Amino acid sequence: MSDPALPLFAGQTDTRVGWTAGGGIEWQFASNWSAKAEYLFVDLGHMNCGLANCSALTATNVRFQASTAKAGINYRFNWGGPVTAAY
Repeated sequence: MSDPALPLFAGQTDTRVGWTAGGGIEWQFASNWSAKAEYLFVDLGHMNCGLANCSALTATNVRFQASTAKAGINYRFNWGGPVTAAY
């Protein structure tokens, strides 16, 4: 089945099931500031892809894998703590 959003690409849509593994770290370097880093690896298996569904001249085994790395800086607002009701 080709994707209607990509009419010029004879691709194939498919729902994939796989796994994700990763880790991260966060370090507070000032009273309200912290830095963070994260890595994720995603593996959604593979698919045999050929002329009928991927426009390849020969059958190809396509792997669905991705690696992502993220880094950031956070600022924590100090607004006096949680709001509590007083009766």
